[in-house]
Amino acid sequence: MPPIFESFPERLRFPSERSRFDLVDDCRRVFSARSVAKEDSESAGQTFWLSAGTEPRCGLEQLVAEITSWHQRRLGLEVLGSEWWTLWLDGEDDDVGWHWDADYEARERGDVQHPLLGTVTYLEAGGSVAPTAVLEDCFETELLAGKGAMVARAHLSLPVPGKHICFDGRLLHAAPAQLREIFGSAEVQCLGKSQRRRKPSRTTLLVNIWQRHRPKDPRPLARAVATKLAPVVNTSSFSLGSGDPVEPLELRVGRGTRAREISWQFGEDDLMSVLLPIPETADIKADSIALRFIDGRCGCVG
Repeated sequence: MPPIFESFPERLRFPSERSRFDLVDDCRRVFSARSVAKEDSESAGQTFWLSAGTEPRCGLEQLVAEITSWHQRRLGLEVLGSEWWTLWLDGEDDDVGWHWDADYEARERGDVQHPLLGTVTYLEAGGSVAPTAVLEDCFETELLAGKGAMVARAHLSLPVPGKHICFDGRLLHAAPAQLREIFGSAEVQCLGKSQRRRKPSRTTLLVNIWQRHRPKDPRPLARAVATKLAPVVNTSSFSLGSGDPVEPLELRVGRGTRAREISWQFGEDDLMSVLLPIPETADIKADSIALRFIDGRCGCVG
């Protein structure tokens, strides 16, 4: 079984600031290419595919391959490959709505298939600093069957450059801007802010690892795009950081906890909803939090 949620705060390190900036720039280029594809083809929200064992053609594909092989080794997995894409949010209120990662083409045929493992690697933390949120035991198959889900535990990850997280690919997740407040005044460092002429953004690399099913829509990155990106390097940047997960700070939310309930609508025609009691916090010195709902208090999805 894949881990429910794990955080590796310093998993990704860079040999130089230049290499860091090059990777961020390449993520922006790929995101722009993906945006154009969304406008000009029927394949809205196009993602990319890298089969296991494929020789990477650029530094970005090298990082995708390293992420995949590292999880494959440490978890003892045989995998088909990885679906990957980049996300660039430069507005302070930008966020990502609640969703399940899936083979969306198969879903339309009634075949619900999810990746084995979802991963997020934070490269730059300017613009929106909406935390990634992952809800335990919130599976799409149960919601599609008309069953609501009670949320006993929610994992929140603040975007910090170089941090890597992974989670069970079947779980409901998002990056809601409203949840930033739970971290109080926790600092988020923007990479090279004084050295950059442009405003830093929230730049992330998303890699979903698939084990027994290959989604139909993702295609390999176009050669014309790959040749314009930074080349493969001899030093493996992903292997330079610590490979040990760090336990998140647990916050218990019970009947006596001061909290306000926040709700979101999501899904087709906004017919589904998420409701979470969010505690009022002071100064939290952590970049990952696990909300544990107790004493009859819980979140819900339905």
